[in-house]
Amino acid sequence: GDATFNTCTNNEGTAVCADINECNTNNGGCNPDFYTCINNTNAAPTCEDINECNTNNGGCDTNAVCTNNTGAAATCECKPFYTGNGFSCADINECDSNNGGCDTNAACTNNTGAAATCECNDFYTGNGLTCEDIVECAANNGGCAANETCVENVGAAPTCQPNGDNGNGGDNGNGGDNGNGGDNGN
Repeated sequence: GDATFNTCTNNEGTAVCADINECNTNNGGCNPDFYTCINNTNAAPTCEDINECNTNNGGCDTNAVCTNNTGAAATCECKPFYTGNGFSCADINECDSNNGGCDTNAACTNNTGAAATCECNDFYTGNGLTCEDIVECAANNGGCAANETCVENVGAAPTCQPNGDNGNGGDNGNGGDNGNGGDNGN
């Protein structure tokens, strides 16, 4: 055997050789911070990278991605929708900036670890990113009675006004007789 990787003893004219486990001395020359030494019979040891990500996510936050780096420390990066240094990550509240991209007439809801959702406010229709006022008067007279006029109110329920009287009974305030009883005073 090769004396570099074996130790031999002479036993009455017969050599008895055994493999030297190089890993028992100075981790076989492997950096113990990043490598495990693997002994190879009758050959040099192998330094096998330690995947730090396999233990406790490499020290990264639970909301971070751990990346193993051969012969070096793992790196951590916060997952999408999170902010931080990778070792500490916090949810980004998208609603805190520009209403999360939602329409000004929509409610923004933050979703931990996911994109915000947008929903149009009452009396508006759309997908939340774009919202338009619902024209309630266009359907079924806005719920007003047949003798009422539906008046549209942006962002609110319509109002119903009686037809034709302009708020004064329909006779221009004089009973229809010009104030003289209909006989012109004679």
